[in-house]
Amino acid sequence: FLAANFLQALYGVADMMVVGRVVGPAGLSAMQVGGQVVSLITNIAMGLAVAATVLVAQNIGAGNKENQNKVIGTMMTLFLLLSAVVTTGLLLGKNGILQLLNTPAEAAADAEKYLMVSAAGMVFVFGYNLIGAVLRGTGDAKRPLYFVAVSAALNVGLDLLFVALFHMGAWGAALATVVSQGVSFLLAAIYCKRHGIFDFRPRSFRFHRETLGPVLRVGIPSGV
Repeated sequence: FLAANFLQALYGVADMMVVGRVVGPAGLSAMQVGGQVVSLITNIAMGLAVAATVLVAQNIGAGNKENQNKVIGTMMTLFLLLSAVVTTGLLLGKNGILQLLNTPAEAAADAEKYLMVSAAGMVFVFGYNLIGAVLRGTGDAKRPLYFVAVSAALNVGLDLLFVALFHMGAWGAALATVVSQGVSFLLAAIYCKRHGIFDFRPRSFRFHRETLGPVLRVGIPSGV
């Protein structure tokens, strides 16, 4: 668990190293401004996902497979909705957010692009963190580490490709992160489906009244 969180933190380090060396101070400033927003949202998602770990583990311990499935379905639906809300909020409020963070004028354009690309990938941020939490709730802490390790390695390679080779600037680093997280989410989702943890059918995405309350009671304090 600690190793997986450490690897997630390396996303930002790799981005800063490549952007700082290739683009320069303006690009680095743009990435740091956008990165603050993304980091805040990521940590909130990780906190909310704690509810999945706790409630899935409780239901496995109680031998209640039906309620376990309801918890996962409710949280998948909640996180899908939250990612849509966050993406919409970032896209509509990007200018206000950048002003609030006192973005330097020379970095404003790149920071806006960075934020827009990152906003488009919010579904992967929420999705991966939730699936990782669900797997840890089942007692499997290794698979989430493997998935994020693949993602971290891919992120470094794409940083070099998009920023150093294609000269896409700071938003190229954001694109590298989004693609890497998308791959990580896809691998985790395939694993969950093949092992019967969640089937990802449209009918499975729904709120279950009896599980929504416990999900919010555990998830909201952790997210805050």
